[in-house]
Amino acid sequence: MALLHRVALFTTLAMAVCGAELFTQTVPDDFYQRKDLSDCLERFHAPKLYDSQCLIFGGTQVNVTEFPHMAVLGWKVEELGEGADSGDDGAGVRWQCGGSLITLRFVLTAAHCAADANNIPPRLVRLGDVNLASTKDDAYAQQFDILRIVRHPEHRFSRKYFDLALVELDGVVRLTEGVCPTCLWTNSKVLPAQFFQTAGFGEITLGGGSVPTLLKTALSATDSTECSESFKYTRGLPEGIRHDQVCASMLNADTCQGDSGGPLQVSLRSYSTEHPFLVALTSFGRGCGIGSSGVYQQVAAHIPWIES
Repeated sequence: MALLHRVALFTTLAMAVCGAELFTQTVPDDFYQRKDLSDCLERFHAPKLYDSQCLIFGGTQVNVTEFPHMAVLGWKVEELGEGADSGDDGAGVRWQCGGSLITLRFVLTAAHCAADANNIPPRLVRLGDVNLASTKDDAYAQQFDILRIVRHPEHRFSRKYFDLALVELDGVVRLTEGVCPTCLWTNSKVLPAQFFQTAGFGEITLGGGSVPTLLKTALSATDSTECSESFKYTRGLPEGIRHDQVCASMLNADTCQGDSGGPLQVSLRSYSTEHPFLVALTSFGRGCGIGSSGVYQQVAAHIPWIES
């Protein structure tokens, strides 16, 4: 299928420096032949001309430039049928799943976000917006129609494995301080850290409904054997927790319904500053913020599929 290769992996001026208004004037010679994501730092996170202000994680609201790769998927309320007003943003869109921008035209999300319980797919992707209920922070906001969604070929909606999907946008993002692709952690054998950051627009209490503001928190990796034991009666896990899934939790913090597809990431230092690396995607869990582990789909084990 050569999905990313066919549409040119990094479309338009791919040597842009996110966060600084610096762009190359010519397309690199090898631009249309690129097939991998290995030069993400050089292309999108070259030395910045400013010091970004990072806030403390722990369930707090996000600064507009903290998660520039954060995407949110939207369903058109008119397609959802009767009783679909809950979660409407006032513009006829229900924003539900999260995702991460990984190239100028592709968002990586959870495969189970490819359709809702009634098999209705999302139609929109929004980037650069940390408050979906307000236009005051829309200086960086960009919105696209979804051209297509490609689920991992081994994903099944009846199972909780291979929970990845690529969302192709109908246009190319404009790189700014508030919209920029994340790099991917590519070592499937080693996790880059014990502690991770995550963000999402999901519920803050179980059954409480999604929130319009992007919230962030810190989570720590938990033992996979203990995690597998805690989910042994969960449907869709005949093999228990697999090697390409990560369990993470914190006593009073967790991801929740509506956070699906959002990033589990680490910030690693390069060029004397920190840059985000996507480690996994929010997949599923049980309860919210009560110390129970959430399960996240690792990205590294599936790099070949993403690049294909």
